[in-house]
Amino acid sequence: MMPGDPDTFGEDRYQEAVINFNTQGEITNFQLAISNNLYTQVIKKNASVKDMRCRQMILDYVEQFRTAYNTKDMEFLEQIFSEDALIITGKVVKRQSVEKGFGFMGDKAKVEYSVQSKKQYLGRLANVFRNNKRIHVVFDEIKVYAHPAKENYYGVLLKQGYSSDSYSDIGYLFLLWDFNNEAGPKIHVRTWQPEKIDANTPLPLDEIFSVDDFEFNNNNNNMKKLILFLSLFMAVSSSVFAQEIRVKSYKALERDLTARTQERLDRNDNPCSVIKIVSSGKDFSFEGNVIGDPVVKNGETMIYITEGTRRLTIRHAKYGVLRYELPERVKKQTVYELALKLIEDKNNKLRTLVMPVAGINPEQFSYGIMVGLVKRTGGYIKARYSFKNVSTDNMECDDSGVLTGTEGSLPWYSGNTEKAV
Repeated sequence: MMPGDPDTFGEDRYQEAVINFNTQGEITNFQLAISNNLYTQVIKKNASVKDMRCRQMILDYVEQFRTAYNTKDMEFLEQIFSEDALIITGKVVKRQSVEKGFGFMGDKAKVEYSVQSKKQYLGRLANVFRNNKRIHVVFDEIKVYAHPAKENYYGVLLKQGYSSDSYSDIGYLFLLWDFNNEAGPKIHVRTWQPEKIDANTPLPLDEIFSVDDFEFNNNNNNMKKLILFLSLFMAVSSSVFAQEIRVKSYKALERDLTARTQERLDRNDNPCSVIKIVSSGKDFSFEGNVIGDPVVKNGETMIYITEGTRRLTIRHAKYGVLRYELPERVKKQTVYELALKLIEDKNNKLRTLVMPVAGINPEQFSYGIMVGLVKRTGGYIKARYSFKNVSTDNMECDDSGVLTGTEGSLPWYSGNTEKAV
């Protein structure tokens, strides 16, 4: 097939297509196909039989995904995105800046990102489909990554060429696939970034989205929430508790060979790096690209993480949560030391309160102390009253509880009487 605008993207003027027929010779399905060389490159990198099957399914769905845009198939796109899908789109914004020492006004370009929900994205896409007779999407490159720490999750990075009646662009399309249900895989994340910041400046490779940019939080057995860590939206650390976890220091231990002598592999059979956690506390839990269980030894906790990791989440039942953005991506088989400081909330500690107490009245003087346990202190008022001066009325009653001198009324009693032996 010949593309509608071959000069817009790539040099290949023809595309392969897959057409399915039934026994009556009727066409039952049509989809654009990925070229054989790209298909072979992806399949050759499988790590297991199941991994190969997932990669084959991914390539099949990627072909359907591209065809859905070209044929404006909103029903397929509605089905393939999860209900809580995260849609991120980058655009180049140029701002004027002044060159130091020259007073020269120039344009400084940067990529800014917007986040949409599935409903918002598909609503805008439907408008694009209605306003354009022709939508043409081409995939020139494709890379499939099994998530190094999370089973059944795959990242797919595509170099996409897009053109329509009024607009065209080239950029990187990233899709995060969930194959926990092979019969109905879902896309949890779709991101798009421009190929170049300006005519001569390509987007840096370490800024292109990958599976490492997303953290999985299990809210229940059936749903996985995804949290995106972007410098645009992210606070480096946060705590919902009165106590707090802080980073004292982070450094590479260049002469430490633990990652090599006590090697651990990720799901892609790549050797991990190690972070040694130094802290006065214990019972931490870790989230991110952590492989296997932590190892506690000689007062420090050692965790294995995958190469390229950008961040680490540390949780503690008492001190809360620290979402730490690493100063740089983790290097291959390197050992790092992360020293933590645990901050106590002094206002939330239990304190012993001891106060002298004295009472004075015309007939008697009393004194003593009051002891209590408190978490917070402040001003308060304490009042005392002697009930000695309360007026009383002396009354008499017979054995049945009837007041003497009345006509059988029982104003102070319920009417029930009991006798003590």
